[in-house]
Amino acid sequence: MLSTVLLAAAGAIYVFLGGAHGWFTWQDARSPRILVPRDPALVEAMRGMPLRIHPTTDFWRAWIGFNFTHSLGVALFGGILLASALLWPEPFRSSWLLRGGCLAIAVLYVVLARAYFFSKPLAASTVALALLIAASFLA
Repeated sequence: MLSTVLLAAAGAIYVFLGGAHGWFTWQDARSPRILVPRDPALVEAMRGMPLRIHPTTDFWRAWIGFNFTHSLGVALFGGILLASALLWPEPFRSSWLLRGGCLAIAVLYVVLARAYFFSKPLAASTVALALLIAASFLA
């Protein structure tokens, strides 16, 4: 069924985005080069600046943690879409609430990518949203 293929493709995009973001974050935790400020002095300043909420957590550790949790969330969303397509297609087909919730999350990812990220995550999120819209209408 075409809706299953479209849903799986959308899910795969989100799994890829979340996995790539997690990989970049893991690389940065070891040697900051990708998702970090261009100025190395700012990275050092982040390492030395505790958060007001707790004195033992600095901005660098929080930055790495926020990036890891963001990547997990995106990959989990993609995994849910993939599982819906490949393992449990009937709930997605029969539930407008599930389809609507997935569409709302996908729209929010596009809005957030447009507001805060750069062109590649925006393009990938937009393609995934289009696939999800098509899968929802064909379900």
